[in-house]
Amino acid sequence: MKSFLKFSQAIILLLSLTSCNTADYNNLTEASKQIATYCGTQNVLVSNSTGFFTNDETNAYTITVNNVNIPFDYTIRRVASHCAQLLYNNLSNEQRKDKDVIRVTINLKGRSETSDFKMAKLKDAETYIKRGHVILEYIKKGDYKSLHDALDPKYFTEDGYNNFQRLILEKNKNVFAKIDTIVDDGFSFDMINGKQFAQVYSHTPIDTLNVRYRFLFDLRKSSFAALEIK
Repeated sequence: MKSFLKFSQAIILLLSLTSCNTADYNNLTEASKQIATYCGTQNVLVSNSTGFFTNDETNAYTITVNNVNIPFDYTIRRVASHCAQLLYNNLSNEQRKDKDVIRVTINLKGRSETSDFKMAKLKDAETYIKRGHVILEYIKKGDYKSLHDALDPKYFTEDGYNNFQRLILEKNKNVFAKIDTIVDDGFSFDMINGKQFAQVYSHTPIDTLNVRYRFLFDLRKSSFAALEIK
């Protein structure tokens, strides 16, 4: 079985090499390492080829991840979205234009799920992920005015925000001040109460804690609508 696995990996890597230069291959290799680290597994295959052994003509980069080991109750789709984003982040602008989608297959015991992520959506997600990082920087610095001003007033009351600031942010300001590393945890685009939103997720390892965040953005207005902290 191990020999067959190594042989299969060699075939996939060879197929990648035949259609991309060394720089391209290095991008895929780096993305593979980042995906492996995030997913807690060394069983990751990344390729810029689709359909060599099937009739599938989808123009896609492909990611296959086996034996995912993440210490959170994330959905497979969310894990897949972050894997796609990691690959997208490593691609050059030319490479992003070369394919239509990034296809991610997550294999668990007795279950396999494949998700496609369009390049345009990954670009949009990148924008909202970066905005989430800015918001976390406000929280780290205790810059509550900038946080307040960043929020769309349509989605909160002053009393609600003041309670959030006092009971969550100020109460735990010494913890948030230690934010050093932000780990992104995927994204989704969802219809909620008849409106389209982008949801981006992340967590910050702080001492023995993993503080988790969910950011909500109104797609129509491109506005920051809500923040959930666990």
